[in-house]
Amino acid sequence: MGSLDILAMGARNLWRRKVRSLLTVLGVIIGTAAIVVMISLSVGIEDALVKQFENMGDLSIVEVWPGFSGNERTMIDTEMMDKISAIEGVEVATPLMNSYARIIADRYEVTTSIMGIKPEALPYLGIEISEGRLLTTEDDLHMLFGSQVLPRFQIPRSTSNMRGGYYPDYNQSTEPPIDVMEVNLRLSYDMGWGDGNTQYELYRAQAVGIIGGDGYNRYSYSVIMPLDTVIRLEQENNSNNRSGGRYEPEFNQVMVKAATLDDIDHITASIQQLGLQSHSLSEMLEEAKRSTEFIRLILGGIGAISMLVAALGITNTMVMSIYERTREIGVMKVLGAKLADIGKMFLVESALIGFFGGVVGLGVSFGISYFLNNIIAGAGMIGIPMQARMSIIPPWLVILALVFTSSVGLIAGLYPAIRAMRLSALEAIRTE
Repeated sequence: MGSLDILAMGARNLWRRKVRSLLTVLGVIIGTAAIVVMISLSVGIEDALVKQFENMGDLSIVEVWPGFSGNERTMIDTEMMDKISAIEGVEVATPLMNSYARIIADRYEVTTSIMGIKPEALPYLGIEISEGRLLTTEDDLHMLFGSQVLPRFQIPRSTSNMRGGYYPDYNQSTEPPIDVMEVNLRLSYDMGWGDGNTQYELYRAQAVGIIGGDGYNRYSYSVIMPLDTVIRLEQENNSNNRSGGRYEPEFNQVMVKAATLDDIDHITASIQQLGLQSHSLSEMLEEAKRSTEFIRLILGGIGAISMLVAALGITNTMVMSIYERTREIGVMKVLGAKLADIGKMFLVESALIGFFGGVVGLGVSFGISYFLNNIIAGAGMIGIPMQARMSIIPPWLVILALVFTSSVGLIAGLYPAIRAMRLSALEAIRTE
């Protein structure tokens, strides 16, 4: 018999026993749906983790700090920056210098963090601009405002009984009282809040852009200025320098942009060998993913129990089919049917049960996944990150499910097929 003949005969045999076949397929459907839905939940957990970490920052960024070993401290200076930039896989590296200053805009003032960054590195740091532009190498006293700095502008009120002036109680308004892109700005390292008794220089500054993006990020509460400008301002306003001492700039932190995520491990190890501390969101994400892999194994194992029960059901159905078709098998052998063809016929029947059960089970799985994503999660019954789905069925899971269910059907049909091949033709014909 040809392959098509065996396939057609197997389909007809299943159709002749519709109720039993349907009940057996139903077991496969339940097993398939259980496995696919369980694994899709673990994939959804992993996807939610990735989106949560992406909202926290760029996964290809490695943050570097000075290192500590006993009483010794490894500083980050120009020489150390050259070593970091020379590490294989580093696309760009910029030191960060944190400062603190007062910004004056007409009648309004704010004391805020000033972050010095190399302008040429800004395009690599994932900073989104909602208005204006990024800093360039030609900029000097130019500023990028974090979105949460703008609402903090207040009209200062001096009091005679408070040293250093009055520090305002910031309101919770999200609307800035002024448009920093349109007004003249002045910057001062004097924290006296307009008390008029200052020896600090007042610098004329200009806003060139406002940092946007969804939610908060590491730049929301800071003002970014060119690194060289911040170093110069610190030198001119540092207390040691003003009193005749020598000011030595120190980089608080370094932002390293990896060319690819695969370079993160190598870059991190190389930085630690230099005696520095490092941290990246990618490392935290990998640790979280390892936890989800364990969860996936547990959930998949729970679903596999249902598939095991379905496999036993397929075996039982095919064994019962042998008892009912013993005479038919004997006639086929007498007429010259090959033992291999008889075995293939039973294997095809069991494989068809597994395949069709897998197809319908996938359809049920997609329905359950839709319900979880749009009804349960959509109604806010379970808190998940924005833009994340509770259940995700990727293409590889669809293919794996069909291959798995068909394989389970074949394996479950092995014993009945071997038993049918071993039947004696004469005894089979005598069977009523």
